[in-house]
Amino acid sequence: FKSCRYILCYAELTRYAYKLIRDFNTEFNRKIRKEESTEKKTAEEESVEEKIAYAAFYTLNIIYRRRLDKEAIGRLWTENQSWVMLHESYIHLKITLIIKLGLDVIKLGADDSDDEEKLLEQDYTFLRKHHENAGYCHALCDLYATLCEKNEDLKTTLGPKWKKRVFDEIDYAITKAPDYAKFYCTKGRILAIDGQFDRAEEMIREAISREDSAYEKYILRMIEYEGARLRIQAKRLVAETGVEAIQKEIGNLKQSVRSNIEIVAFFSGIVSFVIGSLSLAQNQTAAHASLLIITLMGCLISVYAAFVALLRSGDASLRKEPLFFVAILGGLVAAASTYLTLHM
Repeated sequence: FKSCRYILCYAELTRYAYKLIRDFNTEFNRKIRKEESTEKKTAEEESVEEKIAYAAFYTLNIIYRRRLDKEAIGRLWTENQSWVMLHESYIHLKITLIIKLGLDVIKLGADDSDDEEKLLEQDYTFLRKHHENAGYCHALCDLYATLCEKNEDLKTTLGPKWKKRVFDEIDYAITKAPDYAKFYCTKGRILAIDGQFDRAEEMIREAISREDSAYEKYILRMIEYEGARLRIQAKRLVAETGVEAIQKEIGNLKQSVRSNIEIVAFFSGIVSFVIGSLSLAQNQTAAHASLLIITLMGCLISVYAAFVALLRSGDASLRKEPLFFVAILGGLVAAASTYLTLHM
């Protein structure tokens, strides 16, 4: 009953928040039609209705973000972007959506572009006004790490200008909130982007040790930290051995797996062939038994050749024509011996 009541209250909250936003949006558009001033205001100059509407907008974004509902977020921003963008904190809200849901929500808002550096600049400008907030500092660093992890080329283009900034900001955030474990994970990600893999893994271990086991999302955080550690180890492997070496090793592993499967299939076929031949030949004359064995042998060769061709369908270096020829030959032998068996 409590769960049902919670769900009903949750749904009612969503509907009420949407109503508040819709009503304010209607009033805002009316002012535009009447050519009244809609310039950006300070928080003190905002009306009570606008504060409530923006709070409702912010709340709905959090709800939809936790649901991973990109469609609802896109619809919410499209309907309300004209007045939402007048609030300076809208850039922080957008950043949290990008970090959580990916770069495909980067075009939220009328003045947005797909320029990652512009996005960082907007967030940095906002941060300068609210630098005492460790969460805002962390959001900028998280955004930088997310962008560089998604696109390796950005490390080269953004690094010279932003590397020192993000290191300074994440260190400041850790100074302000030294017990907040996720800050250490983000610093580890930034260190990995900079190629400092030992320190990066050290930061991940620090994050794991500092995370509160009583936190309701403890398991999810542990998964996040372990995922970050695996990505750091993968980056180290690429940096130390080179992509070509890794690709070659993967190719060798695939080849080994294919060879093992082929051997198992071949011996399984041989065993089945021997057992089947003995069973069929027990009550047959020597001539019939010989023809049955030839039939089974032809079928085995045909099936095995076809099996190898299918198993190695993605191997460009393997010529498929001989395998198909062997498969057809085995089929013809099996058909001929079957014909002779039936007409003897």
